[in-house]
Formats: sequence, structure tokens, C-alpha cells
Amino acid sequence: MDNNWQPIETAPKDGTDILVAWWSAGVWIVRNAWWEDGFDIELGAIDPAGEGWWYPNTSVGTYKVCPENNAVNGPQYWMPMPKPPAEYE
Repeated sequence: MDNNWQPIETAPKDGTDILVAWWSAGVWIVRNAWWEDGFDIELGAIDPAGEGWWYPNTSVGTYKVCPENNAVNGPQYWMPMPKPPAEYE
């Protein structure tokens, strides 16, 4: 990973949309995502463990990044979302 990526432990957990990266099946996966503290979108309720999850957006919907979804330890790195091209600002 290059120097623009920061350790996931330093990522904002206030709902800010960021880029996250994790190693899975021999490749880096990069998605925009946000942290949801204590709420499990897949359950549609508060997570009984109260831990919270990273939720990437994909073309087919939203899912939580966790070991059962092939992210060994969840996202390992993050960076701020880049600005969109000027014509879309």
C-alpha cells in the first residue's frame, strides 16, 4: 500500500464516507464505506455485541465487512474520499 493509506485504527467512526482496503483471496479490495457504531444493517437492529461494523457500498447493495464476509480482519487501511471531477462538484 502506498503512503496515502492510513491504518484503519485512525479512521473516523462518525459516519463519514471513506475509502477502505482489505486483503482477500490474494487481492486488495477497495470500497467506499462508513462505520456504523453498534447497529447491524443485516440484522436491521442494534448489534447485541455492540461492536459496530464497516459498511462498504457496492453496485448490488450494502454489506458489513467482517470475517464471515471474506475480510480476514475487516478493513486494514483507509483514506479520505477523493474530490469528484470538477464538472460533478
